[in-house]
Parts: sequence; C-alpha cells; structure tokens
Amino acid sequence: MNPGRLNKRITLLRSEPAERDEMGGLRESDYEAVGSFWAMQRDKTSTHKQVIGDYVTVNTCYFVLRDITGSYPLTADWRVFYDGYTYVINSITRLTDSVPFYLEIEATRLGGLG
Repeated sequence: MNPGRLNKRITLLRSEPAERDEMGGLRESDYEAVGSFWAMQRDKTSTHKQVIGDYVTVNTCYFVLRDITGSYPLTADWRVFYDGYTYVINSITRLTDSVPFYLEIEATRLGGLG
C-alpha cells in the first residue's frame, strides 16, 4: 500500500448508548465524531437492493486507512462521514499481514445517490 494514496479525509462517528423513550422503546442512536483520518476512497461497482418490492441503486464504496483498532474499538455500528455524506459500515477487513497494517471499510451511503 502506497501511503500517498491516503489522500481523502474521513471522520469516524461512534454510536452513543441508546436511550429509552417514553414508551419504553429504544431511541435512535446519536453519533459523536471520534476523529478524522486519512484514507483512500474507491467506489464499488453499482449494486441494487430490494426496497418494498422495488430495486434501487445503492452507493457503496471502500475506505482504506491505517489500522486504528489499537486506539479505537472500530466496529460495524460506527459510521463514516465523508464528502458531506454519512455512510453505514457494512464490513471491516484487515488487509495486510505485516506492519504497517491497513483496514478496508466497506460502507453504503445513507440517503441513496446524490
């Protein structure tokens, strides 16, 4: 991995503990910014997802960054904020077997295509 390709700035958002609402259900989680990191962004080929009986195009991409799991307990319930959009993390994969370690985050943009 060429570190010079980490030329995009992403912000990782951690979910805060869910709170109960007045009906006893769980409220939607709020997310707080944990930090900004340099990453490489690349698009995944266009994918389709079935929503209420119809197929829609979803915007999924990959973010590659240095392994930060020693400092931040990054999990799939976190979010990625990049280029004005919030992304849901689908999966996190460690790419390398030796130092320096890199992570690949597959994420889907909320709100569809822009």
